[in-house]
Amino acid sequence: MKCLRFLVVGASLGLLCACTYKEVKPSPERKPNFVFIYTDDQRYDCLGVVQEELGDQARFPWLQTPNLDRLAREGIRFRNGFVVQSLCTPSRASFLTGQYTHVHNIYTNFTGFPKELNHWGHELSNAGYKTAYVGKWHMGDEGGQRPGFTWSASYRGQGRYFDCPYDVNEETVETVGWVDKVATDYAIDFIRKNKNLPFAVAIGYKAAHVPFQPYGEFTGLYPDAQMGPARNHMSFPIYLGRVHYARPEHLKPFGNVLTGDYIDYFRTITAVDAQVGRIMELLEELGLEEHTMVIFSSDNGYHFGEHGIGDKRSAYEVSMRIPMLVKYPAGGLANHVSDAMVLNIDLAPTLLDMAGIEVPGSMQGKSWEPLINGSKTSIRDGFLYEYFFSYTDITDYEIQTCNPPITPTIVAYRTDDAKLITYPEQGWEELYDLKNDPFELVNLGERDQYQGLKNQLAGKLEEEKTRLEFKFPDDYRPVPQDPEMEDWRKD
Repeated sequence: MKCLRFLVVGASLGLLCACTYKEVKPSPERKPNFVFIYTDDQRYDCLGVVQEELGDQARFPWLQTPNLDRLAREGIRFRNGFVVQSLCTPSRASFLTGQYTHVHNIYTNFTGFPKELNHWGHELSNAGYKTAYVGKWHMGDEGGQRPGFTWSASYRGQGRYFDCPYDVNEETVETVGWVDKVATDYAIDFIRKNKNLPFAVAIGYKAAHVPFQPYGEFTGLYPDAQMGPARNHMSFPIYLGRVHYARPEHLKPFGNVLTGDYIDYFRTITAVDAQVGRIMELLEELGLEEHTMVIFSSDNGYHFGEHGIGDKRSAYEVSMRIPMLVKYPAGGLANHVSDAMVLNIDLAPTLLDMAGIEVPGSMQGKSWEPLINGSKTSIRDGFLYEYFFSYTDITDYEIQTCNPPITPTIVAYRTDDAKLITYPEQGWEELYDLKNDPFELVNLGERDQYQGLKNQLAGKLEEEKTRLEFKFPDDYRPVPQDPEMEDWRKD
């Protein structure tokens, strides 16, 4: 039975010492340390440095992320970071395992993580690393020590933004304060205790997931902020209103309007930015900055009115695209922007490769080592994206209101310049020329002059499905559909 204690997490890190472990001694051969930080639902362009780069196309140029901007300047910013499935739990499992959803089989937001499923935490722990998982885990409602890590301080499911109970290994501890500040306190203590050994820590932040709740000084940010319009807000998904009843009045009121409650989404991102700054300051203070690789990312993107919808799941750019920053002073490029396509399944093989550990054949991603050291500018020509509809992820409210719209199963293939999106159950297709139409305004799938491009991408997609042994989950059920449903988009 778990014992319950009460812990106030504040400025003094000594408050955490009673529930951690003893100081460790240095190893004779020092390997790189790893700090992997990821947020929830943070769009690729929710970085100040990206908003600045977008110029007139920036939708929220007032967003402030000074610490993440610094991380981008001092390391590598990958413009083309993607997830292979844009949904929280499946993406988190892919970050850990280096596998596609159809391989690790965690395809819903309510699926637990099997203890025997191998991931980079297991591999680094077995190689002598001290490993930790801190913060949001979100694999079903799992509690206790996170499998594969030598230590963890995490919480069940979505947790809550304030005074969230944490499971420190197998012991439940009550905390006081903002959940991501608490996670940072735990991570800081872990790093201090293991500063003389190679360590790897994953820090999962709750922000910027609903309900958006910043804290303290961050609650008053951006009082007059206004979100710029989504240029493609009238380019509706091919599935909208075709897999269940939906009408235009069901769509979320985005576009050129005041952000309203959604301003707190951006406030939580700036609050998380401050926590990243604390980690960076700690590494400098302890003299660990040079030999510690810091990776920052998010579990998926997020729609703010693009294609007239909210949420994620889709194969559109703002859904599948994520921030991806890497800093490694001892062996990496600095102040570098890369257009290479990198994926969440690449994290696991990258960490193992950089640590000098053989990458298991079960991991399907590719190491970023040649991108980090500058010997290559690309590691892939394209990639497969998948999303599996799940009844367990859909509420009755969503089915009735299309808020967010039901997203059917998707299998897509993206290259640098083009994207083919297929809906295998319905036989629908979308084709986009990303080079000339980066906002995915025009579906070219039925235009004769683009059939060659569509056939080329379809061939690449089939090759990838074969190579990756693509399959549907064992307990998969098709999306609900009414074949006689009126398509209001043609009115």
